Amino acid sequence: MILKSILTIFFLTLIMPVFANTDIENKLLASYKRIDYWYERQNTEPEAALGDSLVKANQTFQSMLLKYTADRSTLAAEFKSLKESGLTIATSEDGLFRIYSWDTELGGSMHIFYNVYQYSSGGKVYAKTISDGKFEAGRWFSDIYTHKVSGKTYYLGIAHSIYSSKDNSQEIRVFNVSDAGLSDQVKLIKTRSGLTNKLRVDFDFFSVYRRPERPVKLITYDKNIQVITIPLVDQKYQVTDKVITYRFDGNYFIRN
Repeated sequence: MILKSILTIFFLTLIMPVFANTDIENKLLASYKRIDYWYERQNTEPEAALGDSLVKANQTFQSMLLKYTADRSTLAAEFKSLKESGLTIATSEDGLFRIYSWDTELGGSMHIFYNVYQYSSGGKVYAKTISDGKFEAGRWFSDIYTHKVSGKTYYLGIAHSIYSSKDNSQEIRVFNVSDAGLSDQVKLIKTRSGLTNKLRVDFDFFSVYRRPERPVKLITYDKNIQVITIPLVDQKYQVTDKVITYRFDGNYFIRN
């Protein structure tokens, strides 16, 4: 009888996180779908002026996502149904840093993206948003590379912005987690203009639309040789075959 009770407790311990994550995902999915609901209604009923409802739906989903991603059990959650519905989740190789991104549908040809950043520090999990206080279209993250040096871990996020069907940008941005929390202001890259926390290329999407991969991979990082590669564009923002590289010298990524 005692053995049966122990086994029951053990089994419940295993399945409870699964049930909890399923419940969380269902709640998040329902909230996320409200964004599409109000977007569709705004398009079919333009005279109804439903823009405020769409804004509120995004704010509600963001608040809910911040709440649930502060739960440690969600750091490794697959969130399959959310991803199938359009939420993008980029996860670092060590599994300790995630960026959730979504299109708010608040823009037109310029897409406005929101992000929630989830990270582990000191055995605890945190979630936050990052804003510089200025209006911008925002960006969505497709990949997070892990860069380790001298006992410190840096994360290199690959981000994409869409300003129109033609005008796009891609960047690599440096993140770091310390006792002070998550920062995206780590100036680990040395350019001719000085130290910076990111590299960016603005480009004409129609110059690369024939490439098979999605998203188009313009900026890459090779962790084996610690080199960032970024393409050059011409005066018309057409992506060329020429590239520039930044190699890590032990302190900074420096242009070769």
